[in-house]
Amino acid sequence: MASGVAVDEEVEKMIQKMQMPCSKGGKDERLKLLIMRLNEDDTRIVVDHDCTRCQKDFSSEDDIYKEVMKTFKDDQCCYAVYDCFYQTKEASSKEELVFITWCPDLAPVKQRMLYGSSATGLKSKCPGIKHQLQMNDQSDKDISNLIEKFGTKGAVREVEGKPIH
Repeated sequence: MASGVAVDEEVEKMIQKMQMPCSKGGKDERLKLLIMRLNEDDTRIVVDHDCTRCQKDFSSEDDIYKEVMKTFKDDQCCYAVYDCFYQTKEASSKEELVFITWCPDLAPVKQRMLYGSSATGLKSKCPGIKHQLQMNDQSDKDISNLIEKFGTKGAVREVEGKPIH
């Protein structure tokens, strides 16, 4: 990688696990949100187990997308792979993995630079992920930015079971 930061093997395994179809009975255990951060000495991208969530962790939430966005701290960078369910006007349900780089303006400059320069190397370990979001402030968390990735304006009817108005 250009930044000299390596990707931990566990990160690759968890991304592969998210890409595999799950059985109906295993849906609640399916990873919904994988959070990754640089380790303490900034040499490896590792899984943040404290923030990584399964589908069942969102079962009582009214707005899953908003809950996912709350995971991103205002002063700390991270990467995420988010398993998003949505519905379009032409099709029934769709499921897509979204790669997110969160580099908030309030994070230290050195951290933002390191995360920014390491993102390409991490994305290369995520084959098959079609959608990417770069987010730097609260306005970037708006659901319209995600919907724009899924298709033409007006094509998406629902995200995570919530109607789009």
